[in-house]
Amino acid sequence: MTDIKKVAGIWLPATEEHLLPFLEGAAKQNSKGEGSYQLHTLVAMLNHTPSNRRSLVLDVGGNVGMWSMHFARAFDRVVAYEPIEINQRCFMLNTIEHPEKPTSNVELRRVALGNTIGEVVMEYRPDVTAGTHVASQDAAKRETSSINYTVPLTTLDAENHPFVSAIKMDVEGYEYPIVLGAEGTIRRCKPIICIEQKPWDIFEWKQYAALELLLSWGATVKQRVVDDFILGWD
Repeated sequence: MTDIKKVAGIWLPATEEHLLPFLEGAAKQNSKGEGSYQLHTLVAMLNHTPSNRRSLVLDVGGNVGMWSMHFARAFDRVVAYEPIEINQRCFMLNTIEHPEKPTSNVELRRVALGNTIGEVVMEYRPDVTAGTHVASQDAAKRETSSINYTVPLTTLDAENHPFVSAIKMDVEGYEYPIVLGAEGTIRRCKPIICIEQKPWDIFEWKQYAALELLLSWGATVKQRVVDDFILGWD
Protein backbone atom coordinates (compact mmCIF):
# COMPACT_ATOMS: atom_id res chain seq x y z
CA MET A 1 0.00 0.00 0.00
CA THR A 2 2.65 2.47 -1.10
CA ASP A 3 0.07 5.04 -2.22
CA ILE A 4 -1.31 5.52 1.30
CA LYS A 5 0.34 6.17 4.68
CA LYS A 6 -0.58 6.22 8.36
CA VAL A 7 -0.04 9.43 10.32
CA ALA A 8 -0.97 9.72 14.02
CA GLY A 9 -3.23 6.70 13.62
CA ILE A 10 -5.04 8.06 10.54
CA TRP A 11 -4.71 6.59 7.05
CA LEU A 12 -4.07 9.23 4.36
CA PRO A 13 -3.05 9.31 0.70
CA ALA A 14 0.75 9.09 0.56
CA THR A 15 0.94 12.46 -1.20
CA GLU A 16 -0.99 14.33 1.53
CA GLU A 17 1.01 17.08 3.25
CA HIS A 18 -1.46 19.72 4.42
CA LEU A 19 -3.09 17.62 7.15
CA LEU A 20 0.13 16.35 8.74
CA PRO A 21 0.82 19.18 11.22
CA PHE A 22 -2.83 19.20 12.34
CA LEU A 23 -2.91 15.45 12.98
CA GLU A 24 0.49 15.32 14.62
CA GLY A 25 -0.27 18.37 16.77
CA ALA A 26 -3.56 16.86 17.96
CA ALA A 27 -1.84 13.54 18.72
CA LYS A 28 0.67 15.25 21.02
CA GLN A 29 -2.22 16.71 23.06
CA ASN A 30 -4.13 13.42 23.19
CA SER A 31 -3.37 10.87 25.92
CA LYS A 32 -3.93 8.07 23.39
CA GLY A 33 -1.71 9.70 20.78
CA GLU A 34 -4.56 9.83 18.26
CA GLY A 35 -4.70 12.43 15.53
CA SER A 36 -7.83 14.44 14.79
CA TYR A 37 -8.90 17.32 12.56
CA GLN A 38 -11.31 20.14 13.44
CA LEU A 39 -12.37 18.21 16.52
CA HIS A 40 -13.44 21.42 18.29
CA THR A 41 -15.98 22.06 15.52
CA LEU A 42 -17.26 18.49 15.67
CA VAL A 43 -17.69 18.75 19.44
CA ALA A 44 -19.58 22.03 19.04
CA MET A 45 -21.92 20.33 16.56
CA LEU A 46 -22.55 17.45 18.96
CA ASN A 47 -23.26 19.90 21.78
CA HIS A 48 -26.18 21.23 19.73
CA THR A 49 -27.47 17.76 18.81
CA PRO A 50 -29.86 16.40 21.48
CA SER A 51 -29.12 12.88 22.69
CA ASN A 52 -32.61 11.76 21.61
CA ARG A 53 -31.96 12.94 18.02
CA ARG A 54 -28.90 10.93 17.14
CA SER A 55 -30.23 8.23 14.85
CA LEU A 56 -28.59 9.10 11.51
CA VAL A 57 -25.88 11.64 10.67
CA LEU A 58 -24.74 12.41 7.13
CA ASP A 59 -21.06 13.20 6.58
CA VAL A 60 -21.11 15.13 3.29
CA GLY A 61 -17.51 15.50 2.20
CA GLY A 62 -16.33 12.39 4.04
CA ASN A 63 -12.70 12.67 2.89
CA VAL A 64 -10.75 9.95 4.76
CA GLY A 65 -13.27 9.58 7.60
CA MET A 66 -11.84 11.92 10.23
CA TRP A 67 -15.33 13.05 11.25
CA SER A 68 -17.13 9.76 10.58
CA MET A 69 -14.86 7.85 12.96
CA HIS A 70 -16.10 10.11 15.78
CA PHE A 71 -19.68 10.23 14.53
CA ALA A 72 -19.76 6.42 14.77
CA ARG A 73 -19.46 6.70 18.55
CA ALA A 74 -22.11 9.40 18.89
CA PHE A 75 -24.85 8.32 16.43
CA ASP A 76 -26.70 5.08 15.72
CA ARG A 77 -25.80 5.28 12.03
CA VAL A 78 -23.40 7.26 9.83
CA VAL A 79 -23.72 7.64 6.06
CA ALA A 80 -20.76 9.39 4.43
CA TYR A 81 -20.40 10.74 0.89
CA GLU A 82 -16.95 10.69 -0.71
CA PRO A 83 -16.41 10.45 -4.49
CA ILE A 84 -12.57 10.17 -4.75
CA GLU A 85 -11.27 6.59 -4.89
CA ILE A 86 -8.06 6.95 -2.86
CA ASN A 87 -9.92 8.89 -0.16
CA GLN A 88 -12.50 6.09 -0.12
CA ARG A 89 -9.81 3.50 0.55
CA CYS A 90 -8.43 5.52 3.45
CA PHE A 91 -11.95 6.12 4.74
CA MET A 92 -12.60 2.38 4.86
CA LEU A 93 -9.37 1.69 6.76
CA ASN A 94 -10.14 4.47 9.24
CA THR A 95 -13.70 3.27 9.89
CA ILE A 96 -15.45 0.18 8.49
CA GLU A 97 -12.31 -1.88 7.90
CA HIS A 98 -10.26 -0.55 10.82
CA PRO A 99 -8.09 -3.50 11.96
CA GLU A 100 -8.69 -2.83 15.68
CA LYS A 101 -11.89 -0.75 15.89
CA PRO A 102 -14.15 -1.54 12.90
CA THR A 103 -17.27 0.61 12.80
CA SER A 104 -20.22 -1.54 11.73
CA ASN A 105 -22.65 1.41 11.87
CA VAL A 106 -20.89 3.40 9.11
CA GLU A 107 -21.82 3.31 5.41
CA LEU A 108 -19.80 4.91 2.62
CA ARG A 109 -21.62 6.21 -0.46
CA ARG A 110 -19.11 6.59 -3.32
CA VAL A 111 -20.80 9.55 -5.02
CA ALA A 112 -20.75 13.35 -5.02
CA LEU A 113 -23.85 15.35 -4.07
CA GLY A 114 -25.40 18.33 -5.84
CA ASN A 115 -28.76 19.47 -7.19
CA THR A 116 -28.80 17.24 -10.29
CA ILE A 117 -28.24 13.56 -11.06
CA GLY A 118 -25.51 12.57 -13.50
CA GLU A 119 -21.77 13.20 -13.35
CA VAL A 120 -19.47 16.00 -12.21
CA VAL A 121 -15.76 16.81 -12.59
CA MET A 122 -13.75 16.97 -9.35
CA GLU A 123 -10.39 18.69 -8.97
CA TYR A 124 -8.11 16.64 -6.73
CA ARG A 125 -4.94 18.12 -5.24
CA PRO A 126 -2.62 15.27 -4.19
CA ASP A 127 -0.89 17.33 -1.47
CA VAL A 128 -4.09 18.93 -0.08
CA THR A 129 -6.68 16.19 -0.45
CA ALA A 130 -9.11 17.94 1.89
CA GLY A 131 -9.22 20.75 -0.68
CA THR A 132 -10.70 18.52 -3.38
CA HIS A 133 -13.63 20.34 -4.97
CA VAL A 134 -16.05 20.40 -7.88
CA ALA A 135 -14.30 21.97 -10.86
CA SER A 136 -15.33 25.41 -12.03
CA GLN A 137 -17.35 25.69 -15.24
CA ASP A 138 -14.80 28.32 -16.24
CA ALA A 139 -11.72 26.46 -17.51
CA ALA A 140 -9.56 29.51 -16.74
CA LYS A 141 -10.31 29.06 -13.03
CA ARG A 142 -9.20 25.42 -12.89
CA GLU A 143 -5.97 24.60 -11.07
CA THR A 144 -3.22 23.30 -13.33
CA SER A 145 -1.68 21.32 -10.45
CA SER A 146 -4.87 19.34 -9.82
CA ILE A 147 -5.95 15.97 -11.20
CA ASN A 148 -9.45 15.89 -12.70
CA TYR A 149 -11.80 12.99 -12.00
CA THR A 150 -15.30 12.52 -13.38
CA VAL A 151 -17.48 11.00 -10.66
CA PRO A 152 -21.15 10.07 -10.24
CA LEU A 153 -23.44 12.80 -8.92
CA THR A 154 -26.77 12.55 -7.13
CA THR A 155 -28.97 14.62 -4.82
CA LEU A 156 -29.57 14.11 -1.14
CA ASP A 157 -33.32 13.99 -1.74
CA ALA A 158 -32.81 11.14 -4.22
CA GLU A 159 -31.11 9.15 -1.44
CA ASN A 160 -34.52 8.86 0.28
CA HIS A 161 -33.33 8.77 3.88
CA PRO A 162 -36.45 8.26 6.05
CA PHE A 163 -35.09 10.52 8.79
CA VAL A 164 -31.87 12.50 9.21
CA SER A 165 -30.80 13.77 12.63
CA ALA A 166 -27.77 15.81 11.59
CA ILE A 167 -25.72 16.79 8.55
CA LYS A 168 -22.09 17.86 8.37
CA MET A 169 -21.35 19.57 5.04
CA ASP A 170 -17.80 20.52 4.03
CA VAL A 171 -17.40 20.42 0.25
CA GLU A 172 -15.13 23.34 -0.56
CA GLY A 173 -17.62 25.86 -1.86
CA TYR A 174 -20.19 23.48 -3.39
CA GLU A 175 -22.54 23.59 -0.40
CA TYR A 176 -25.17 25.71 -2.18
CA PRO A 177 -26.10 23.16 -4.90
CA ILE A 178 -26.12 20.38 -2.30
CA VAL A 179 -28.56 22.30 -0.11
CA LEU A 180 -30.75 22.93 -3.16
CA GLY A 181 -30.80 19.19 -3.84
CA ALA A 182 -31.62 18.43 -0.22
CA GLU A 183 -34.57 20.81 0.26
CA GLY A 184 -37.15 18.07 0.79
CA THR A 185 -35.00 16.18 3.29
CA ILE A 186 -34.00 19.28 5.23
CA ARG A 187 -37.50 20.78 5.41
CA ARG A 188 -38.97 17.42 6.47
CA CYS A 189 -36.34 16.34 9.02
CA LYS A 190 -35.06 19.70 10.30
CA PRO A 191 -31.63 18.26 11.13
CA ILE A 192 -28.83 19.93 13.03
CA ILE A 193 -26.50 21.18 10.28
CA CYS A 194 -22.82 22.03 10.44
CA ILE A 195 -21.97 23.76 7.17
CA GLU A 196 -18.74 25.32 5.99
CA GLN A 197 -19.01 28.66 4.15
CA LYS A 198 -15.51 29.66 3.01
CA PRO A 199 -15.02 32.26 0.29
CA TRP A 200 -14.57 30.69 -3.17
CA ASP A 201 -14.37 32.71 -6.38
CA ILE A 202 -14.69 29.80 -8.82
CA PHE A 203 -18.47 29.46 -8.53
CA GLU A 204 -21.28 31.78 -9.62
CA TRP A 205 -22.97 31.96 -6.20
CA LYS A 206 -21.86 34.10 -3.26
CA GLN A 207 -20.01 32.87 -0.18
CA TYR A 208 -23.04 32.63 2.13
CA ALA A 209 -25.61 31.47 -0.45
CA ALA A 210 -26.18 28.10 1.22
CA LEU A 211 -26.43 29.63 4.68
CA GLU A 212 -28.89 32.27 3.51
CA LEU A 213 -31.04 29.63 1.82
CA LEU A 214 -31.18 27.54 5.00
CA LEU A 215 -32.10 30.62 7.05
CA SER A 216 -34.90 31.39 4.59
CA TRP A 217 -36.32 27.92 5.32
CA GLY A 218 -36.44 28.64 9.06
CA ALA A 219 -33.06 27.44 10.31
CA THR A 220 -31.26 29.54 12.92
CA VAL A 221 -27.55 29.92 13.66
CA LYS A 222 -26.70 28.33 17.00
CA GLN A 223 -22.94 28.81 16.85
CA ARG A 224 -20.21 29.92 14.49
CA VAL A 225 -16.74 28.35 14.52
CA VAL A 226 -14.57 30.36 12.11
CA ASP A 227 -16.15 29.55 8.70
CA ASP A 228 -18.40 26.76 9.99
CA PHE A 229 -21.99 27.49 10.99
CA ILE A 230 -24.01 25.19 13.24
CA LEU A 231 -27.72 25.52 12.54
CA GLY A 232 -30.81 24.32 14.35
CA TRP A 233 -34.55 24.93 14.27
CA ASP A 234 -36.66 26.78 16.84
